[in-house]
Amino acid sequence: MIALWAIQVLVFNQIHILGCITPLISVYFLLLFPKNTSRSVLLLWGFIAGILIDVFSGTPGVVSASMTLAAFFLPPLLKLLVSKDAPEDLVPSIRSMGKWKFFQLLFLLTLLHHVTFFLLEAFSFFNWEVLLISMGGSIALSLLLMMTLEFARNPKKQKN
Repeated sequence: MIALWAIQVLVFNQIHILGCITPLISVYFLLLFPKNTSRSVLLLWGFIAGILIDVFSGTPGVVSASMTLAAFFLPPLLKLLVSKDAPEDLVPSIRSMGKWKFFQLLFLLTLLHHVTFFLLEAFSFFNWEVLLISMGGSIALSLLLMMTLEFARNPKKQKN
């Protein structure tokens, strides 16, 4: 959590492609919890991770609200995408779920997080073109970075 927080606050918050596309990888933190983690624990950790980023990013409550909402919807998404015979202590990853299922989970969670984040940040539909560009670009860039992080965290085992 500390590494993701530091990378988000110190590096990714400084990136603004076309003035509006910013990678937000904090939602990846929620995928580090096992499948059997209670919803209340997920909500608490989602809020804590979000508020830490809010404090150092100048986004009062926006990240904490979007992280808490993503944490709320993580258990039903896992139930939808993980097979019923999967172990209860399964930690979502490419290795445990497969590339396609993991990408679906990451995409849905990122979509929910980013749409909430950008709607709360803008708090208006006045400039919806920029809002859509911000959402779409940030989702794409965030997914690329989080999938890269996932591949680095779970490399393929070499056959010897």
